[in-house]
Order: sequence, then C-alpha cells, then structure tokens
Amino acid sequence: MAEVAEKVILPKFNKEKYFKDGEVVYGKREEVESAADKICEDGFKNIVLLGIGGTEFELAPIEYQVKKYSDIEISAYNAADANTVHPKNITKDTVVVTASASGDTVEILSLIHI
Repeated sequence: MAEVAEKVILPKFNKEKYFKDGEVVYGKREEVESAADKICEDGFKNIVLLGIGGTEFELAPIEYQVKKYSDIEISAYNAADANTVHPKNITKDTVVVTASASGDTVEILSLIHI
C-alpha cells in the first residue's frame, strides 16, 4: 500500500512570533517560581482553574499534569458554569488560576464575587 504524504498548512501561524512569545514566557520563569514559593509558604487547600472558550482549553493540560504527577487537589471549571453552580471548593484557601486575552472577560470577572 502506498504511503500518503500530507502537508499541513497553518495560514495564520507565525513561527517567529511563536518562538518570540515562548522566550517572553520562559523569561517569566523566575517570577512565577517565586510567586509559587510564596503561595506554598502561605499554605493553600487546592487549586481551581477557571476558563472559558480558548482559555478553558489552554488550562486543561495543567490540570492533567497536576493530577498525574502530584497529590495537590485541582479542579477545572468552565467560568460560566462556575458562575451558576458556585463550586464549594473555591474558598479563601484556594489558588485560582485563569487568563483572559482581553482582560475584561465577563464570565471571569463575575467570579470575583463568589
């Protein structure tokens, strides 16, 4: 049987920007590790990941890795669902991780009031 070769084209992919963004992110490593050390020193009960749309899917690998390699309690929620259900595991002792490209994602900002 003949092998089928297929070329995948990502028309909006900018390789140079991708690597530049990666360098910026990696450049934050020391700052992020320092923040993580502080959080651990202060103590926490669990981690909750909140996202909507693309952010929700970007956070999924974090949940997977923590569950696979750690005993830390971690949960992930769709932010719109969390606004409706009000998960009981989001407390003052919870580390909440989220992101918003625009900074004004309504579903994320609404969660401040839980």
